[in-house]
Amino acid sequence: MYPQGTLVGGSEPFFNPFPSVLASFEEFLAKYDKGRGFVLIGHSQGSDQLDQLIPALIEKDPEVAKKMVSAVILGGDVTVPDGQIVGGMFKKTPLCQTANETHCVVAYSSFYQEPPAEAGLGRTLNPGEHVACVNPAQLVQDESSSALLSTYQPTFRFPGIIGTVTGEIASAGTPWVSTPGEYSAQCHWNSGGAGWLQIKGEGTPHDPDEFVQELIGPADGLHLFDFNLALGNLVRMVALQTQQYLFEGEV
Repeated sequence: MYPQGTLVGGSEPFFNPFPSVLASFEEFLAKYDKGRGFVLIGHSQGSDQLDQLIPALIEKDPEVAKKMVSAVILGGDVTVPDGQIVGGMFKKTPLCQTANETHCVVAYSSFYQEPPAEAGLGRTLNPGEHVACVNPAQLVQDESSSALLSTYQPTFRFPGIIGTVTGEIASAGTPWVSTPGEYSAQCHWNSGGAGWLQIKGEGTPHDPDEFVQELIGPADGLHLFDFNLALGNLVRMVALQTQQYLFEGEV
């Protein structure tokens, strides 16, 4: 738990939650980790915190870095030098290139098309860098091809103001609805600093026309659905990474 900005908090005074995040993670390592591997998972503001945690603590301590199975950082604009998989935001931690690679980062922001020039996500102004994209649906990363996503959507509305903008909620007697093959995804980037996971609605026999919408505007793309669109793929990817980590004997 850490302080977060709210969707209606434009006039709130500036706050910096990172010291509490860092202190919490240090307490976790000291009291609760007991030498086990761990996976870091963040989205949006949570990704901003992991963007700071990895260089501030993990990359500075080889013993801690060895225990990081992977980091899933979505909607947070991890940056890398053009044509590279390491550098930029993280100096030692690369982007994952295979589904079972360990000690690496899975990162993307999802859009239906290239992020517009005014986009708050999917673009960087850092010269010679672009926003990273790792496609969780691919066994080996290949920007020249797409892959089908394993999508999970909740049948309950998220509490609070976000729940009022998340569109139609699936109706079923289960907490989640799975729609494998309804979407495909392909990583794209350009020399203008943009990098994104491009989503395409493929349709299924039971739901050929209804796809998630850019509910907070084209500048943010499918930010609200970054995780759900590829949730099944992400779960399988982390499972493979965990098995590889255990196989390496780093328990």
